[in-house]
Amino acid sequence: MAYAGLADGRDRARRPPTPESRFPLSQLRALRTDPLRFLIHCRAAHGDVVWLRLRVIDAYLLSHPDHIHHVLQTTQSIYDKNLAPLERLRPILGHGMVTADGTTWKQQREVAQPAFRGREIQSFGPIITEVIADTIPRWRQAAVEGAPLDMHREMLRMALCIVGKAMFGVDLRDHAEASGDLLEVTMTSGVKRVRALIAAPMFLPTPNNRRIKSSRRALETMIDRIVEERRAGQHDEPCLLDRLLEAHGALEKAGRSAQFYDEAITILLAGHETTANALAFSLHLLGRHPSVVETLRAETRRVLGRRPAEIGDLPALTYTRMVIDEAMRLYPPAWIIDRNTAKDDEIDGYPIKQGSLIMVSPWVIHRHPAFWPDSERFDPERFAKDRHQDRPRHAYLPFGLGPRVCIGASLALTEAVMVLASLIDLFDVEPVSGHMLRLDPNVTLRPKNGLPMTVRSTLS
Repeated sequence: MAYAGLADGRDRARRPPTPESRFPLSQLRALRTDPLRFLIHCRAAHGDVVWLRLRVIDAYLLSHPDHIHHVLQTTQSIYDKNLAPLERLRPILGHGMVTADGTTWKQQREVAQPAFRGREIQSFGPIITEVIADTIPRWRQAAVEGAPLDMHREMLRMALCIVGKAMFGVDLRDHAEASGDLLEVTMTSGVKRVRALIAAPMFLPTPNNRRIKSSRRALETMIDRIVEERRAGQHDEPCLLDRLLEAHGALEKAGRSAQFYDEAITILLAGHETTANALAFSLHLLGRHPSVVETLRAETRRVLGRRPAEIGDLPALTYTRMVIDEAMRLYPPAWIIDRNTAKDDEIDGYPIKQGSLIMVSPWVIHRHPAFWPDSERFDPERFAKDRHQDRPRHAYLPFGLGPRVCIGASLALTEAVMVLASLIDLFDVEPVSGHMLRLDPNVTLRPKNGLPMTVRSTLS
């Protein structure tokens, strides 16, 4: 399949290869219409460095681990997040950790980092176990009724409850449905703004702008409620919310600062979305690969004995972790990582001019035939110790790379392994007949039309 792009011959000898074109905006159209397919085509047809012309912007798709290491780690100071799509998310996320850059981002990272260290993550184990135990009766009832469950929505609910208790010190179980719906509307409205060819200024009362403003107000109200519940509960154990309140304490005297809300909302959104997606896709894959379920369940029965997983079980749940890793290879939560080139550079002999857009796609890299043979096949054994030692380290980056690697990666993996091991030990999951997975490459990679599956108790 041929995709088009601009190749006008200017300095072409020093440009990387680029798809040929019939129309000036063909590449942009292909990237907007079917980005996953288009980017795979670009690498397969043109190699590990591909030049794309997106309107007036030069863009470069990089698909080799060495080039990715160069951009995201070795010379990461040259490549910043001064990006138009992130500007369009600011009406919702403000200058939270996802959209911030430079000194603002470093300060936020310093405040949040202690909450994601090993000792703190260990302390979250009972929270994760409690949420799992709370979910099991719901699934048993669904099994009795024979009613399908949307696994994406189920995992969003669980992840939201966990991040609420772990990061904010409050129990969101009674508010999970309403909070989840609000976060979904927020995400949908924000993505619609990012994808628009021309984003309407926020002062214009367009339907989407009104939804964004309404969502932001509702999120701030929800954060206020969480703060009040946290304080009313008189909890002794400190949490990330306490650190955020302390960091913005001077501004709180006259009402909580906008920056406080930016950071809290970002943590709430990013803190549950990535984990939920990884778990939902894991269950989707397991529902279609009974032999993998058999191997996985042999491990969970040996380790758990049909009880919810606890934090101390993690070292023994090695195959469960391999399943999660392989699911994130096939469906990486962060499917695209963009950077702006702050000053001139050179990659693989090609000059990269200031202002160029750098595109790194884990979706593409995780399917690179040089590093992942038979890449579309679901095979958790790829992550066995004796099979991945010779693979370049940066051929796998589900959480990014370098200083801006996802701060919650360790918590997400801990949560995902515990949840998956517990549920697959107690339930069979089967895809609903006739349902076809459709992918939605938004801010994260998520299922577009849900993941309805039937559950059956393994105890019956």
